[in-house]
Formats: sequence, C-alpha cells, structure tokens
Amino acid sequence: MEYNAASEVSIPRFIYIVEENQPWIPANVDEGDKKEKLKVFKETLRKRHICQPFTNKDQLATCVVADVGRHIAMRNATRVGPNIPVNDIGLESLYIPAEDTPDKWNRRRNAVKKAHRDIYITHVIQPSTKKGQKFEVFIYLIRQKSTDFSDVLFAEFFLGKYWGNKVFPAVEQNGFIGIATAAYGTFLCLCRVTFRDGTHLYLDRFIDFEAQRTGGKST
Repeated sequence: MEYNAASEVSIPRFIYIVEENQPWIPANVDEGDKKEKLKVFKETLRKRHICQPFTNKDQLATCVVADVGRHIAMRNATRVGPNIPVNDIGLESLYIPAEDTPDKWNRRRNAVKKAHRDIYITHVIQPSTKKGQKFEVFIYLIRQKSTDFSDVLFAEFFLGKYWGNKVFPAVEQNGFIGIATAAYGTFLCLCRVTFRDGTHLYLDRFIDFEAQRTGGKST
C-alpha cells in the first residue's frame, strides 16, 4: 500500500531487497498465500526498478544513507540557468588568468565539439532479468542535432576485465551504433570511432545507474 501510494503521486522510491540466501528466524518467514504475494511483489519491483540487494542491517543502513543523501543533494543543488545570478562561493578559479570571458569559454566548447565531430557516447538502462546482474545497458553514439552517421565506418567499445578485456565492434543498425550488455555495477566505457576518411576519435563515458534508482516514476 505504501509503495502504491508513493507511485500514484510520483514520490521517489528507493527499493532494497534482502538477498535470498540470507537466514531468517522461521517464525518471521511468510508461508502460503502471504509467501506467494510477497514473491509476486518482489518480482514486480525488480521489473520496474533498480533494486539494491543487502545482506545485513549495517549494509542496508549504508545504502539508505547514501541514497537519501544523494537525493537531498540533488534537491538542494545550486540551480543554474541563463537568467539566474551566478552563485558567489567566495573562491576564484585556480586557473590563471581567472578572468576568462564567455567568448573564451565558448571557443573552448566549440573546439571540443569540433574535435568530437559532434559525436558523443550516451546510455540507457533498465532492470535486468539475468541472474547475477542488476542492469541491462544500451551504450551508443549520439550526434548533436543529427542522426546522420554516414561518415562513421564503425565503432569499438572496451568495457574492461569483467568483459574479458575484449574489444566489441559495432556498425550502424536501424540508425544506431552501439552495444547492449548486462552489468552488476558501474563501469567505465571507452570507445574508438573509425571514420570513413581513416581518422579516429576516442571517447569515454562512466556508465552509472543513478537515473533509474532516484527517479520518481518507474520505467
């Protein structure tokens, strides 16, 4: 009832489920109809959300403190925008000179865009149904204000030792160049883009799962 009420008004929900192999006092274990209802409820949660597993009360407390602290920080973070005054934190940039103009910042920004050919890495996630994994991840190239990848020959993705230190190549399929995988935790993804003119572009992205865990609505 608490979960359904929170869902109806889009209150953020942090879901923690005890590991199945943890011992319990027999008197506290549901049986019969209650056991089946609990099983169905857990399965529903795992399909809708990224659920944090825990094994003991100390681990649960650590997870709760981290998640609630992150949520509060997000709500209280300094709001920025074109019509919002810049917050004075009483410090100056350690970069000399500190009086960089907006034009200088824009030149650096445009230089990055040019070096990247306006291509970047992004990702989307959803709960995993695979045993031992928490997330299904789709990592792919995205181009600012365009879906044209005709100048890209292929891309190669490197995810690290848990993927056997393999390099996974990808070509355009249905308008996307990317890979799908399952993961238990966060990781760093490296990507090398090979263009048809023979040049290369190296990109990186830290694959995190915070959007799913702290959002008000399930996906």
